[in-house]
Amino acid sequence: MNCLWSFAFALVLLGRLLTAPASAQSPTWTEDIAAIVYDNCTSCHRPGEIGPFPLTTYEETAAWSSMIAYVAEERIMPPWKPDPNYSTFIGEKHLTQEQIDLLSAWAASGAPLGNPAQIPAPPTFPSGSQLGTPDLVLTMSEAYPLPTDFTDEYRVFVLPTGLTEARDVAAVEFQPGNASMVHHVVIVYETSGDGATLDALTPGYGYPSFGDFGVAVDGTLSGYTPGISALAYPPGIGKTLPAGANLLVQIHYAPVVTEEWDQSSINTFFKEADDPAIRQVEPMSFSPSDMPYGYPSFKILPGEISNFLVTKEIDSDISLINIQPHSHYLGKSYHI
Repeated sequence: MNCLWSFAFALVLLGRLLTAPASAQSPTWTEDIAAIVYDNCTSCHRPGEIGPFPLTTYEETAAWSSMIAYVAEERIMPPWKPDPNYSTFIGEKHLTQEQIDLLSAWAASGAPLGNPAQIPAPPTFPSGSQLGTPDLVLTMSEAYPLPTDFTDEYRVFVLPTGLTEARDVAAVEFQPGNASMVHHVVIVYETSGDGATLDALTPGYGYPSFGDFGVAVDGTLSGYTPGISALAYPPGIGKTLPAGANLLVQIHYAPVVTEEWDQSSINTFFKEADDPAIRQVEPMSFSPSDMPYGYPSFKILPGEISNFLVTKEIDSDISLINIQPHSHYLGKSYHI
């Protein structure tokens, strides 16, 4: 019996010896994981942003290590949809398979810290603007109360620019007042004043509009999604904002059941006199309205596979500054 117990103990000891090197080589926060989290997660997962919990320290991240591993393995997070094998983009947030494996191994080994003396400092984020001091700051004139019936809210707010002369825009930066509630934003402009008229005829601040702006617009300026980096146009490229223009800001608010308010701002940067906007940034949309029979023909019948094709002829060289695939209801993939 003693021999049998000794043999069993030897096997257990051998097993522990064999697994010890693997445990010693497990990824740690200080050596492997912090850089992944700080580069891809913290911009949204920090106080005041849309992430439902912060990932700014080891303790915060370790508490969610299993969930982080799962959403990384399923490629749910970070929410970067473009296929890296198809095309690449500036500012993309995409995890490599090696990074995903590190997150999984870290969670499986109990989320070890590593050397406490080597804990990296969390990233710092600019307050007020990512680009510097804006030339013009436009803020919603009042805080907007979000509906508490757990429905999506699409609201357009009219912000007069007060410009007395046309100016070439170098960048437009949206600053959410309630970052955890703002789902996405589209910013356009018009000079007719129709947006303000529609606002005045609608109860409450702003007016509801789903899919468009409810009035004719003169041009598109920018957009926003959580975690996005502000885009400054390259030299010689920009958008001329006419005198007397009003910005129409369509904000999609996430559903809530508690009382929430938002009062967002827009930072506008103008081109220097020696850098005029020789090449104008113009929007180009592809939507069901461009189909031969327009929206009435855009139907997906039950039990059928439907194909729709929209084409546009481009008769000059262009550069793509920004691509915004968007589906309000059902959407699976987008190719460009």
